[in-house]
Amino acid sequence: MVVHVDSLIQTASCSLQSLAPSLQSILLDKKVIDITRKANAKGFFSPEDDDQLQFWFARYLTTRRGLLETIQELRPLAMPGGAKVEDHDRVRAF
Repeated sequence: MVVHVDSLIQTASCSLQSLAPSLQSILLDKKVIDITRKANAKGFFSPEDDDQLQFWFARYLTTRRGLLETIQELRPLAMPGGAKVEDHDRVRAF
């Protein structure tokens, strides 16, 4: 099994760089945080709140899928046995 280490690492790096802004906006979404706090105080979510949360959750799932795909692409570098990969390349991939 031939693994193109530099290509895999570069592709994964580009993927992470493109996902970073989305991940940050999901984690720091003040509107969703406020909606959640208000719903907690009220004891329920309004239909408008549900719409906002569904939109946020869809963004979360899309970003999560991108991260999981990136991890899957790097798997040959992380798994011992399958492909012959130098230790320093495993560290780079990590």
